[in-house]
Amino acid sequence: LRLDQPGDPQRRSREQVRDRLQRFRGRWQVAYVQFLVNTGRHRQAQQLIARVRLLPGEAGTRAELSFLQGLVEEFAGRMAPEAVVRSANWSTVPTSRLRGIGMRLDEAQRAYRRALEAVSSHQEARLHLGRVELERKRPADAIRTLANLRVTPCRAVLCGLAWLFTGESHEATGDWGAASTAYAQASTVQALRQSALVALMQVALRRDAPTSTCATKACGIPSKRFATMRPPT
Repeated sequence: LRLDQPGDPQRRSREQVRDRLQRFRGRWQVAYVQFLVNTGRHRQAQQLIARVRLLPGEAGTRAELSFLQGLVEEFAGRMAPEAVVRSANWSTVPTSRLRGIGMRLDEAQRAYRRALEAVSSHQEARLHLGRVELERKRPADAIRTLANLRVTPCRAVLCGLAWLFTGESHEATGDWGAASTAYAQASTVQALRQSALVALMQVALRRDAPTSTCATKACGIPSKRFATMRPPT
């Protein structure tokens, strides 16, 4: 009896062991990529991402890997001029740094979308995708993307950021009332309160309306409540 025949129990056992080891290796690599991103080693993270091979059915791990790839591309587009010149996914070199930044952010969008295709409930990927869509001058897309993250009452920072980015998106479309409402929602999160209130006042100034008018009429916020919305001292 040959031990390597298709129906052989020992062969099946060896295949199962190899499968488990490969899955463990993929998860370990993704965890290490996360460590590299968290410690600011984005270039090393990008190199490792290109070598990760995941087995079918690893939806959660695949979503996390795509999310981390998006973070690396987003960081390169914003913070690392020397890394913007070329990406491994590009066949040509961008003609300017500004175009390189745009290409990097487009790569980030694709990565975040892959993460959401794998796991639609990945909240951080959704938040970052909405932010990048806003930066790429697609505010209507950003508003739709962030819809699932906007809840009331809003207490979590992630929810507050979704409202804050939604406010910016409404500003970009010229919908001052919706922008003011979104910023008011963001201001209920203590960690974002000051930024949201500054944005709220800026909307009032851009509308050529006094802050009190915005608070009581245009923004739909009771004047008593607005009076308590002060930046922390």
